[in-house]
Amino acid sequence: MTVQFPEIQPTGHEFGEPDFPVTETRSQSGVRSVRQWGDRASDAPMTLEFANITQAAYALIKAAHTAARGKMDDVQFPPIVGNGLTGVDLFSPGPGLKWYWVAPPEGSRVPGGKRITCRCTFRAELRL
Repeated sequence: MTVQFPEIQPTGHEFGEPDFPVTETRSQSGVRSVRQWGDRASDAPMTLEFANITQAAYALIKAAHTAARGKMDDVQFPPIVGNGLTGVDLFSPGPGLKWYWVAPPEGSRVPGGKRITCRCTFRAELRL
């Protein structure tokens, strides 16, 4: 089941390109053997940062993580998540790839403060 991420604009994006799954071994004689598994790249990382958001907005992000059952269901992002990026399409990381949570959202706030800073980490994966 696909879970919709809340319409909250992040203040920062970190992302990487998908890579091909490869294993490499080296024999005792020094011969290097490289094996590519499959014909599609996967495992593209993405981190979204939300600075100075309300507790209600943080609750929506946590609810999206819970609805996705953590790492189980894929996440679809609204267009506002990509605001500020030009030449990068976060919504199409590659053929067959879907975004999944890597870990629960991490939130922090100043003691006595009402605003929260949140960091969310995702990975684009190929899954059956």
